[in-house]
Amino acid sequence: KGEKKTENKISNKSDDQGVKQEGLSTYVEPKLGYNFQYPSDWGVLEMSDSLLVAPKQVVEKYRQKNEVGNYGGGADMTIQIFIEDGSSNTEIYESSNRKITKKQINVSGQAVDEYTFVWTEEGPWGDAGKKTMSWVINFPTDKVRVDLLDLNYEKEARGVVNSFTFVVVEDANLKEFKGK
Repeated sequence: KGEKKTENKISNKSDDQGVKQEGLSTYVEPKLGYNFQYPSDWGVLEMSDSLLVAPKQVVEKYRQKNEVGNYGGGADMTIQIFIEDGSSNTEIYESSNRKITKKQINVSGQAVDEYTFVWTEEGPWGDAGKKTMSWVINFPTDKVRVDLLDLNYEKEARGVVNSFTFVVVEDANLKEFKGK
């Protein structure tokens, strides 16, 4: 099930790699022990502190920026995924540049914090009034934050969140779990 990544670290999985559902590809990170599904016509780019999950043309744009040492950033990054140590504080607070609504949702029996942001001033995320979303998933050893920077892709982001799975290595046996 382990995925071989290309030199530029873009994952474009084919039908015979990983668990595959119609129209979806599976990104597998065996070193950190997680996987998730994303649309087959999208790609994944490993960045220094996160993963970019986006349509392939966006991934290619940021891959090229990476080659010259400048990601830039912005709303076209679509979905970013951050993996944090389980002891870190991922609570998201309101600030002068955003208003936040928080609610808990259930994802495969797991309580997930869902945040909706309304930005009150311009910035790299876009114009004042723009909405973005984040989900924080608490697993036993790690926390995952999925940031949706373009609400046109909310359905795809919810698919990523709903499919996120960690695999724990115990005595050379793999034990898969969702949530608990």
